[in-house]
Amino acid sequence: MAETASVRTNILLTPSEHRSWTTVARARGISLAEYIRRSVAAAEAAPTADEMDQLEVLTAELTAAASAMHAAVDSALAQLRGSSAGERDEAVARQVAADLDAAPVAFDRAILDFAA
Repeated sequence: MAETASVRTNILLTPSEHRSWTTVARARGISLAEYIRRSVAAAEAAPTADEMDQLEVLTAELTAAASAMHAAVDSALAQLRGSSAGERDEAVARQVAADLDAAPVAFDRAILDFAA
């Protein structure tokens, strides 16, 4: 069962904040107090600046890895053109293995560090 709100707190708002927030609360079908409670709860749950920095690093590393994988596929496709079926399968296997071995894997370590 949810805890009942029973402690009163007074806050000062500017007239424009009050108008704006009341308008938004009404549009959502909730009270101004509930709107403020939800807004504060959402702000508390938001990632910290450090977490956002870590996510940016992960994003850059994943993007680099994806680019390397795309290059591996493009390279394999280029080898497919003009090859016989047997040669094509062997060439694809060799090229994909080589390209994936060369792909950046630093994001694996970053993900593990972030999850710790």
